[in-house]
Amino acid sequence: MKQYIPIGSRTAVVLLTFIWVIFSVSTVHADSPPNITDDIPWSASGAGYSSSSDIETAFNYARRQEEIQLGLAANTIGTLDLPANWDSMTDDAKALYIINDERQDRAGMKEGVIGLPLTEVPNTATLPELDDLAQYYADYLLAHSAFGHHEDGQWPYERIDHWPVIDNCHEFLARSENLFIAKQSVGEIPLPVERAIYNWIYNDSGSSWGHREAVLLQDKTVSGEGSPYGYDNNAGSSSDEGYLGIGVAKGAYGTWKSAAIVVMNIIDPKSTDCSTEDGKYDFSDAQGYGIAYYDDSGPYFGSGRTIEDTPLPADDNDGIVRTPGIKWTPGGTGSVDITIGGASGYLTAWIDWDDDGELEAEEKIIDNVSLPTGTTTLTINVPASPTCFGSSNDCYARFRLSDQSEPDITPMGAGSPGEVNDYAWQFGPNSVTLKSVSSRASVTPSLLWAIGALLTSLGVAELIILYDARKRRKQQSL
Repeated sequence: MKQYIPIGSRTAVVLLTFIWVIFSVSTVHADSPPNITDDIPWSASGAGYSSSSDIETAFNYARRQEEIQLGLAANTIGTLDLPANWDSMTDDAKALYIINDERQDRAGMKEGVIGLPLTEVPNTATLPELDDLAQYYADYLLAHSAFGHHEDGQWPYERIDHWPVIDNCHEFLARSENLFIAKQSVGEIPLPVERAIYNWIYNDSGSSWGHREAVLLQDKTVSGEGSPYGYDNNAGSSSDEGYLGIGVAKGAYGTWKSAAIVVMNIIDPKSTDCSTEDGKYDFSDAQGYGIAYYDDSGPYFGSGRTIEDTPLPADDNDGIVRTPGIKWTPGGTGSVDITIGGASGYLTAWIDWDDDGELEAEEKIIDNVSLPTGTTTLTINVPASPTCFGSSNDCYARFRLSDQSEPDITPMGAGSPGEVNDYAWQFGPNSVTLKSVSSRASVTPSLLWAIGALLTSLGVAELIILYDARKRRKQQSL
């Protein structure tokens, strides 16, 4: 990771790239362009951050400097000329345009570099499902004032492997994700996508040019790690290769008044290519526990299936409650009432007893149990010393319902037709289980005051609604 703080500016920029490291015997493939030797800051070009002319000035200055560093003839890498409608283009279209121009204009700069562009998806520029994934993670990082490749409990390749449509349609690739963040004390961050791509390509020595290699990656990685795990170029036309996803999130970030986060994901599609159908899915909600999802079919919890576009927190789950009047005792048992509709199914569930942000095999509380439609009460064994028990702690639970037996199902990834529900429960000494309190519900100050007075009379110190400090899902808690 490298941090850049331009002189005379109160803006901080940080980059991160995720790289697979695997060693293999090299074979002959189309080469990626070589790395440069020294950083070329945007500011060195004299360009500002306000117009398409500034963008062209910065990138073309950097290209000339790259030619000098690599001993190439002037204008070997050509010039970046932006279209007249640049300001009205989407972030996705802008990213694909600049990245492909940078890739194609390097064709022939050295032997073996042929400059293949990334694939453009008709009507959308980039792959919609990969865009959804990148946007999900950009939104997640901004909402949690976080920055890194593992902030939601998954590495980039796990997010890709656990996302609808793209999960089974990609091949191994030595690169998977670039991150960029710019923060400043006042005003909106200008040109976040353009500056992200620029810094990834030209201002990346602190990351050993890993971002640059991800953006310009061809059939073979330039540094040879995992070689030749670039693009196989065995899907669709031989004149392009690979899919791009771009996500951009803007807003306050910690103590900074303004920030912009850019996430870039890339995949190498299988020879069968990727479907771009607009599927409907039920996602898991608990942030930090990885992504689980089902398509819109099969058995469901409660009154009906909940359908989301992305796995972001939402107060929309029903069908699972802790059995009223039953106390959960460490070293003893508790119980849950499970209501299933649509069809019978198989249920598997976990609780993060040790509160470490992971749902582990030994934390499985229900193991592929066959359940009929209607309501069933199940007994749950509670460990002797669950860390998540306490006056203010939450125990996060994930329930996965499938239409067929899945003895090897895990907390993350796709399942056969069914549904996934997440909950956050408290088991403090004075805990009282409330039905879910939604931020969308009409809860007035006077009602909260009345509830607070009632809870005080019961010896409960405070009411917590919806989110804890980690801002993961709180479905039923007090």
